[in-house]
Order: sequence, then structure tokens, then C-alpha cells
Amino acid sequence: MLNARVLPVLLPVLLLAAAAVRGDGIIIPEPPFEPLAIKYHRVAVEIDDQAAHTDIDQVFVNSQPRDIEGTYIFPLPAGASFSAFSMHVDGEQLHAEILTADEARRIYEEIVRQRIDPALLEYVGRG
Repeated sequence: MLNARVLPVLLPVLLLAAAAVRGDGIIIPEPPFEPLAIKYHRVAVEIDDQAAHTDIDQVFVNSQPRDIEGTYIFPLPAGASFSAFSMHVDGEQLHAEILTADEARRIYEEIVRQRIDPALLEYVGRG
């Protein structure tokens, strides 16, 4: 039987495992609210020789009465990597640029200070 101390540690692991099985990401808002609901989810896969190119389109719903910051978590299988990342804000598509981790973090924090909605894509864990 799980006790109250084990459940908070186990729950994020189970959420990540479930996301990996379903092939989608989740957004965890800060301060901790419930993960954002997925309004739309589409996956398109194209196989070329031994490589798979996968496009994932997700729309999340913010039910909070204000703008919130969140962390988008998308588990990747071993050996997989992102080649592009973009997001839509108020109907405008914003494309990511690949930078060193330190430079990306510096720019991200500068943009946050200007109260603009940035995105920062970072690898976490294996991969």
C-alpha cells in the first residue's frame, strides 16, 4: 500500500510514463495548478528509410483567469531528438532557434522580464 510520502514522488513518474505511451506532451503550469487540458492533438508520421519524421500538433486550454507560465514536457524515446519547435500565440506562429543552453536561458529570462510569452526547449534526462 502506498503511503502519503511515496505518492508525490511516484505521481510525476506515472504521468511521464503515461505521456510516453500516448505519444503526447503535457504542460505543467507554475505555480502548481492542474496540468492544462489538451483541446486538440494530431500526430503525423512519415518514414524515410530508417528514420521517422513526426509532426505533433497540440492545443492546450488555460482555464485560469490570467496568463500563466508552464513547463511543456514531451518524453522522447532513446535516440530521438527535436529538429524544430514552434508555438502559436494569438494566431501568430513563433519559431524556435537552437542555441547553447546558457545563451538560451539568458535570452529566455530577459524576455520573461519584459512580460513577453517566450518558450525555452531543453533536454531533460536521457536522450
